[in-house]
Amino acid sequence: GRIAPHLDKSRKVMIGSICAYGGFNWVAAKALGEGQYSLFGTQLIPWCCGTKTYGKTGLVFGAKRLLRVATEGGKDQDGIKKILGQILQMDFLTDTDFIASSLWPNNPSLHPPILYGLFKDWDGKSAYDPKNLPVRIYAEMTEASAKCTCDLDAELCSIVAALSKRLPNNKHLQMDFSMRHCVVENYTDQ
Repeated sequence: GRIAPHLDKSRKVMIGSICAYGGFNWVAAKALGEGQYSLFGTQLIPWCCGTKTYGKTGLVFGAKRLLRVATEGGKDQDGIKKILGQILQMDFLTDTDFIASSLWPNNPSLHPPILYGLFKDWDGKSAYDPKNLPVRIYAEMTEASAKCTCDLDAELCSIVAALSKRLPNNKHLQMDFSMRHCVVENYTDQ
């Protein structure tokens, strides 16, 4: 709520997050209170990023092929995609809603299972030797990480399938939510 006192309550203000993870809209609405604001968030980060020098230098390998922008109701009634497209210098922004954005496979459904596989045998007490810590979690992914990632992917897809039956008019829940589809959709050219 630190920005709430500074908002002009007499006009519409757009407030968002690059990569609006699950519940962003609820947390933001609660923190902001009453007002004429339009909440939005991107479903993923707009770029494919990596590490050049661990802890020092990152790289942007390229932009995602498309970027979904979540808004309440999923229809971008306030025109945020046009503004955000200019800011991000991205041509293809499309609609989604906050439910679909929350369930879309991205970092929260990818990194925890990978890290679980890497650290599942830790006793919770002994310190790790810094020389033996994983620094490239994708490259050092274990069989346990892969299994956990696949299990979580299947569970997420079954949740979306059940929700799409309960919310048949939500076109955003009719898409393919599999991790494979997400990766192919965004990284085919990279």
